[in-house]
Amino acid sequence: MRSLTASEARVIQTLLEGGAATEVDLIDRSTVPRSTFQYVRRRAYARGWLFDRYIPGPGLSRARTLTAALVWTFADRRAEFLRGCTEDPRVVLVWSWPNVAFVLRFETGVTPTPGSPLLRGGTERAGRTLAVGATVDEESVPVFLDASGALSRLFGLRKPSSFPIGLPRPLPPARHDAGGETSSARLLGGARQFLARIESPGVGLFHRVVPPIPWTLPRSEAALVERNQLMWRVLPRLEQIPAFQGRAPNDLVFVHGAMSARIGGRRLLEELVSECGTLPYLLMVGSESPAKVLLAFLALGSIEPTAGGPTLRSSVQRFLSARLTKMAVVREPLRAMTATVDHRFQGIIAS
Repeated sequence: MRSLTASEARVIQTLLEGGAATEVDLIDRSTVPRSTFQYVRRRAYARGWLFDRYIPGPGLSRARTLTAALVWTFADRRAEFLRGCTEDPRVVLVWSWPNVAFVLRFETGVTPTPGSPLLRGGTERAGRTLAVGATVDEESVPVFLDASGALSRLFGLRKPSSFPIGLPRPLPPARHDAGGETSSARLLGGARQFLARIESPGVGLFHRVVPPIPWTLPRSEAALVERNQLMWRVLPRLEQIPAFQGRAPNDLVFVHGAMSARIGGRRLLEELVSECGTLPYLLMVGSESPAKVLLAFLALGSIEPTAGGPTLRSSVQRFLSARLTKMAVVREPLRAMTATVDHRFQGIIAS
């Protein structure tokens, strides 16, 4: 696999930063000619380096909690566990390795549903589970699947101005229109139609609006984009991103623990960035006491990882050890990952 060029790196980074920018804005931000930008974007989608999703806000999904879990399954129950996750419409992501799976599920209750396949630790399907249930808001989930920070380090570019990207904001209270139907109900119908079309198999770049232009969409769908209730995100296939100047995304590192002193997710993130210069891929802080924390980092190493290397950077290890108790670190290679459920958001729209 050939390495990325400097122009490709700049275009990919610009797309990952997201925001409500027009194509002209994106081209200006990338600092490459228009023809280069359009060619690299087409190539990045065609090669599977990037893809786009629309993430529903809590007003559309009625979700109150996001649960993330690392689950170690018994070998003879692994297929059954993964099948259960696949059949659960509120599971939006399942990344699995030979020994462990990482799962994200949106819950409608304040606390995770007891029957959720994420939390069956000690039962017939899962041998061990490390889970966090965080309220769906900016304080509890300040970073949500945002690779722009880590990849900016890989590409040698500035810290992205959009970092961190979290979850969409909640809808305002429903208002009745002249027809007697609430605005929120109309938005729910538009969201279901929109995601059914966007997430259908075989929909490629040339069938999408990138970035989304509200006046090209039906009225109900345009309202979703304008009000940011369906947040447009460009996401990377982490295991597919080529190397840049001999470095590539190598491993995904998860850290789970409990807060030794209660601080909010935003403050924890600010201190982590300030003291360590590390931009996490995911950060969740639970609502219990002591609060559980789950972080995910992209490890940027050599193309051939060095055996016996450190699990975490020493500065990050010291920082987290001073703030977390019962800390567990799980490091898995991206190239060995299987996306059993791949950023599937259609099923969480409220009925």
